[in-house]
Amino acid sequence: MCAGAWARRRTRSALEGGLSAKAKQAVDKIGEGVKAEVVDAELEGHRKDLAALRAEVELAGRRLEAEADARAVEVRRDLGARARRESDGMKALLERQRTAIDKAEARLRQADWLDTKDKDQQRHVKLDLAHLERRREAAAQERETEPAAIEALYDVRKTRLLPVGLVVAWPEMMT
Repeated sequence: MCAGAWARRRTRSALEGGLSAKAKQAVDKIGEGVKAEVVDAELEGHRKDLAALRAEVELAGRRLEAEADARAVEVRRDLGARARRESDGMKALLERQRTAIDKAEARLRQADWLDTKDKDQQRHVKLDLAHLERRREAAAQERETEPAAIEALYDVRKTRLLPVGLVVAWPEMMT
């Protein structure tokens, strides 16, 4: 039983016992004084606990920031490696497309399609050749821009460390 509850109970029993008004006031003052002392003691204990907790949180925060910075360096390195792999893959793909365009154009030019008397056939061959030329130009431009664009996707623009709290409730009977 805490001191405040004891003082209230004591005051109540004193009042029921038929003390004089002056005695009742004295008992009330004693109860209030005991309550104030207990509250002050508990408050001081909480202040000390809070100061100790703040120090622990500060220390843990510094350790977490150092760990997060080390992890960020590692992640940036890994992302850079992945960006280079994907960029190299895009370069290889665009090179294969260029080779395929060259082969398709060579096939169209060798097959004597342009010498045929069929006007529709000639028109189709000319359209195919024009399309292959446009695609070759687009692929050449993509070889310049796409690998850099892929690498830019993996750039780390901002890092942040957000505090998260965890409260564990542990029953007294298990301690």
